[in-house]
Amino acid sequence: MAYEVNEIAFEGNVYFNYNELLNYITSRQTNISIPNKILSTYHKESRKNKHIPQIIVEQLYNSLAQFNDEYKYFYKDIVEEDAKVLTELYNRNGFHYAKITYSFKEQNNNQGNILTFHIRENSQYMLSNSINYKGLDSLDADIRKRFDTLVKIKANDPFNEESIENEIVAVQNLFLRSGYMHSKWDVPSVIYDTTNKTDSVVVYFNLGNRIKIGKIIFIDSTYNQQVVANSTKRKFIRINEGEYYNKNRVERSIDNLLRMGLFESVIIDTLEREYDDGDFVRDFVIKSKYRNFRDWSAGIFTNRTVLDKFYNLGVEGEIFHRNMFGSAQAVKLYSKITLKDLEHTISQLIIPDIEFAIGFSYSQPLLWQIEASKDNTRENIRVGLYSSLEYSRELLNGLFDISKISFPLSFPTRLPRGRYFANMNAELLFAREVPVNYAAIKDNALNNANTHQDTNNIMASLVLYDKIDKYLNQPQFHIFTSNLFSISLTGDSRDNMFSPTTGKMTNISVDGLNPLLSWGIFAGGAKYIRIQAMHTHFWKISNSSVLGIKAKAGHTIVFDEEASFVPQERQFFAGGANSVRAWKARELRYSTYSENLQQGNITDFAKNYIGSKTLIDGSIELRKKLNDISGLSENIAFLFDNLGMALFIDFGNTFGWFREEEGVKTKVHPTDYIKKLAVGTGIGLRYETPIGAIRFDFATPIYDPMHKRSAFGDLVLVFGIGHAF
Repeated sequence: MAYEVNEIAFEGNVYFNYNELLNYITSRQTNISIPNKILSTYHKESRKNKHIPQIIVEQLYNSLAQFNDEYKYFYKDIVEEDAKVLTELYNRNGFHYAKITYSFKEQNNNQGNILTFHIRENSQYMLSNSINYKGLDSLDADIRKRFDTLVKIKANDPFNEESIENEIVAVQNLFLRSGYMHSKWDVPSVIYDTTNKTDSVVVYFNLGNRIKIGKIIFIDSTYNQQVVANSTKRKFIRINEGEYYNKNRVERSIDNLLRMGLFESVIIDTLEREYDDGDFVRDFVIKSKYRNFRDWSAGIFTNRTVLDKFYNLGVEGEIFHRNMFGSAQAVKLYSKITLKDLEHTISQLIIPDIEFAIGFSYSQPLLWQIEASKDNTRENIRVGLYSSLEYSRELLNGLFDISKISFPLSFPTRLPRGRYFANMNAELLFAREVPVNYAAIKDNALNNANTHQDTNNIMASLVLYDKIDKYLNQPQFHIFTSNLFSISLTGDSRDNMFSPTTGKMTNISVDGLNPLLSWGIFAGGAKYIRIQAMHTHFWKISNSSVLGIKAKAGHTIVFDEEASFVPQERQFFAGGANSVRAWKARELRYSTYSENLQQGNITDFAKNYIGSKTLIDGSIELRKKLNDISGLSENIAFLFDNLGMALFIDFGNTFGWFREEEGVKTKVHPTDYIKKLAVGTGIGLRYETPIGAIRFDFATPIYDPMHKRSAFGDLVLVFGIGHAF
């Protein structure tokens, strides 16, 4: 007969708390969920009531069977094993003479049966000295110096097996990075001094010979694919002939080759041949198994902009070649239809902006390689190339038909490892954007104007495409409407790019008028410079809780207010799923400008598609998973594994609305960048997916700088794909 365990208790524990000890043992106590309690109550009461049909009573009883796993029982062999596990836990932390016993007693006061582990910790042993490393007499002076920096454990430190092993592993990794390819270490010996209650730790290393790299030989399994030039592969590997063996560089070489997208697998090993005992040189073989280079695909795609976090969805078909010219140059012909900023579309229940595009792209993972150095080690700055020629037609707000030809020239750059800012991108963008139906929209709107003020309002609402139209119709021919440059720097230490729990991410960027080609027919009408930065940081509060913060700011300087313009996708917007959620997407701005224009489509376009010069935006968010709610049945707990909730506060605003006419522009004082920030708060529900969270947020304003909405006066439901930051 098995006895139920209603409670597990620990007595005498000081070094470890209750939850720490509970996590190490297998035994568990009964935990009756709320649904079980409710159903049990119904069953108990139904048995008392003679008027309830017996079939219902039996059905209730049968339904209780699904909760059987919630009841835990005492098994002597499992409990004895738990006692051994706890004894070993204390031993690994210096309590070498800890004693663990248990008792199992039935209580007569309706508290149930209690399983108690009785713990006598005794003294914790300290280390008498640093770890004594043997077998290192042959170390070179430079390696000895690096070895000394890894010795962290000192005399009088508490004995801790995990810390000791971590130091030994760090030392072993140093040797594997320094040519000792066959380095091994024996299980450490621990000598107890019961008089002084101290430990001595001795570990023996067998370093073997210090190996240099001889020849590097490439062996390809091409499967009838075009061969990738060995000279190209050599640029991606981090090992070199004549250098000492370095395990980390071997692993990074494999990773770099796989990142080329050309190989299914890569193996690096020594050449199998006879070596003399005194031969300290080994030849290395790099074996590559090729993928299919020529292929086509069609399907649904999603992407998200880096800073604004706009989520796009579409369908795409493409034909591509991964190694067109033998040096990993990828060429692609594609056609796609995109629904842009899907979260805004769903939240506002409007027709999405639709873009059709057809184009050609070219990418080369390594264009230049620049040697750099850090801590006496050679590192490389790796510069790639990406370019495309694309023609697109986009329908904005169901109103404007935009024809666009774009030619970006990007140089994605991977900076040396070990630095926080590890990625940089420089880009030149040449674009010709034509509002095809601008004249018809303008004429129709003006024909419906009733007053001179209506006319002014209409022209202010159409300010962006009016400037583009005038620029294109100047006597001098212009090839491009935008001739821009941009450069960005990104640092990212987050543990997960979709749902981070620790780490931080920083992006700093500058974009604007291209100073190199801004003359004659090549000059564009977009004449501005924009600076923006964003930083996010995450802290793991508990196993199920994460605190995150976001700060974002940007400012635009326009060189010629009267004639030049800032492209719509490079203007600042606030409000919505990834900004201040208590305001609708793109509609938060500090502006005293008002109009009485009754032409709804023109007004809507001005509100949603004309941005601002300056942005300040931030959030504080506490995220909690719901898989640890007490009282959940094990049978339904899995349903909550991917569910979470969030409590958040958002703040921000945009300043300098491009919609405002000269003479009626809102004056912004320096203090307004703080005093005029809108503040909102709310709570949200999330469901985690492999590509990020699907979320519903309920937000309400706390402070409206325009005094149009009262605090907690209304509720905004926001749909989002991916976390807000």
